[in-house]
Amino acid sequence: MKNEQAYRARMDAIVVTPEMERRVLAGLSRALSRQRQVRWRALAACAAVLMCAAAAGTLPAYLEREPERTPPAVGMHGPVRYTDVAELAGALSYPLALPGALPEGYTLTTVQTLGEEVAELCWSDGTDTIRYRMAPGSGDISGDYTEYPQSQECTVGQWSVTCRGTEGQVFVTVWNGDGYSYSIQSSQGLSLDAVLALVESVEPYA
Repeated sequence: MKNEQAYRARMDAIVVTPEMERRVLAGLSRALSRQRQVRWRALAACAAVLMCAAAAGTLPAYLEREPERTPPAVGMHGPVRYTDVAELAGALSYPLALPGALPEGYTLTTVQTLGEEVAELCWSDGTDTIRYRMAPGSGDISGDYTEYPQSQECTVGQWSVTCRGTEGQVFVTVWNGDGYSYSIQSSQGLSLDAVLALVESVEPYA
């Protein structure tokens, strides 16, 4: 307690003259000015480094990284399964047509719609899967956009058919006619004759 009282007494005895106050304030001002100069010099140096790096095409990786993009929205309508072809045909807004002559050993495995308009039926022999689609309109509805090395235009009846594949095997076939789009896909590939026979057998579902 005595030490504290003595300390306060000594501090109260200190007298700061106007000249001393001016010198202290001037010193503080110079110190603050030096700090600002150091900061601005550091910022200027960083900016110069970035400008040189940009000119040389060597920006740091974290500055070159592109912003993340929002993935495109997925269609709101997923596959709708049906118990058989008759149920599918009754649900469509257009008359269904489908292949009437499948290769030997293939059985129906999937009956469904994609979105509101695309009818899809699949047959399998345990190894290969044949996928058939039909929808109103024109265009490629196969969903297979692989750039196959072989592409051939064929005529089946009144239809102009495009067959795409490799090494003599056809993996995707597309065509348009009578206001509808069609496609046939094979997971393992089919011969051209087998594919054309499938296309030729497409007929209205009774």
